[in-house]
Amino acid sequence: MEISDKIKYLHKIITDVKGGNIIGMELFDRLFAIGVISYFNDINRLLEKEVDKLDFELNLDAVSIDFNKYLNRKTWTNNWLFSDFETISKECGVPFSQGRDHTTEINQMMDYFPNGVDGYFFTPNTMQTFKDAMHHITNGERLAERDVFYALNAGLDKMLSLLEEVKQKTIHPKVYLFNKLWSEIYEIFDDDCFCDDYKEWKENNSDYGLDDLKAKQKQQIYKLLKTDFFRFCSMPTGAEVRKSTIMINSDDLPVGTIIPDNMDVECAKFARFVQWKGECILSIDYEKIGQYIYKNYHKFDELEFYNITNFDRMLDAIHDDMAALKHSLKPYLKHYEEDLINNLYEECSVILNTCQKFLSKGLRPSFLKDYLRKLMFDKDMKDEARKKLSGGSRNTYMCEIVAALKNVNVFKIDCDKHDLAIALGEKISDVKVTTLTKNIERKYNSNDGLLYHWTKRIIDELKTQPYNPFEGLFLNK
Repeated sequence: MEISDKIKYLHKIITDVKGGNIIGMELFDRLFAIGVISYFNDINRLLEKEVDKLDFELNLDAVSIDFNKYLNRKTWTNNWLFSDFETISKECGVPFSQGRDHTTEINQMMDYFPNGVDGYFFTPNTMQTFKDAMHHITNGERLAERDVFYALNAGLDKMLSLLEEVKQKTIHPKVYLFNKLWSEIYEIFDDDCFCDDYKEWKENNSDYGLDDLKAKQKQQIYKLLKTDFFRFCSMPTGAEVRKSTIMINSDDLPVGTIIPDNMDVECAKFARFVQWKGECILSIDYEKIGQYIYKNYHKFDELEFYNITNFDRMLDAIHDDMAALKHSLKPYLKHYEEDLINNLYEECSVILNTCQKFLSKGLRPSFLKDYLRKLMFDKDMKDEARKKLSGGSRNTYMCEIVAALKNVNVFKIDCDKHDLAIALGEKISDVKVTTLTKNIERKYNSNDGLLYHWTKRIIDELKTQPYNPFEGLFLNK
């Protein structure tokens, strides 16, 4: 059962079950309350893990939690369970918060009821076992009602606090995770037969030209927009519709096709997620479409996920054929840039990894590769980093990277600039070690520049990450 289902279930049970005289025993209320406490504890353990995980991955289950409802304390306390125990607590004359904390004893008793509130229909034998356990654990003392109420409130307060953390991280996730979500959806909804129709069309139209492929691309757009996939987008303004970069007309579609009246509106919505490259290559912004899917994930059905991922695969196939006819379009192919960047990353990783032997104690072996990937795909740094690492200043920039890492104590204290230069020289063999040493020294002594300040800010974050958050971000690796 997912977290959202557990929360719904617990609320339903507390609300639906009436206390007092269902089985004619005072013990029932106590049993039920402790079952609820155990369920709070179970949910809270899951939420604690979720709070940590949300820094590195999206939780599609968390999106479906009704935070407005379940973060309202009255939603949980406006029932017989909390009102009865609150009344009892007041009658005791001592605020429950000042009473002895029996949380440990209650947790031990929960071992007898591992299913929590699932076991609220207890048999007489179960109840006797519980009575014996209560007597043993509390050394014959009666477990005060106010102590049970204390544990109930503590469990609820902790759940509300953790839910608020989950809400904030769910509503404002890290941007790169949307791209990762798209990659995961793309791989899950894989259809081997997605372009059979397209292959057949090519066989029957072997003399197709670029204009035919442009029309084929428009037909795929039309086919997707007819499914109403973007129905959860806000309505565009009239100006947005008029300025839309996506337009569908009868010239693009088979003769006799009736275009719906709202197609221009759907085109304007779709235009928010794409851009044209090389005039005829339609490029999807996976970060934006990943965010859209994330926010509405539970509103889509399986067929719709197949539709959107197959649309993307069909575009890739069409774009490959476009580039085959017009070679100047190759740099605009999706995998072209990915391949270039991934190859560049691998080449530079090999160079930087020569310094791994000087890593400070406690840093994972992949730390330098993780740092470099973070640098090359960071929103603020990637353009400059890719430009320098792919150009004539690669060697100088690699030295600057090493100097920045040395300045923020990534490398051992007894390691000096000459040691690092010798290590880099293993892979930068066309540059003298003395030159590399001078480059490192110059940057090491300056302690300034965009790279240094970015590195200083990002290193602590990298040190706390249990694994590489970019793992699996790219399809071609």
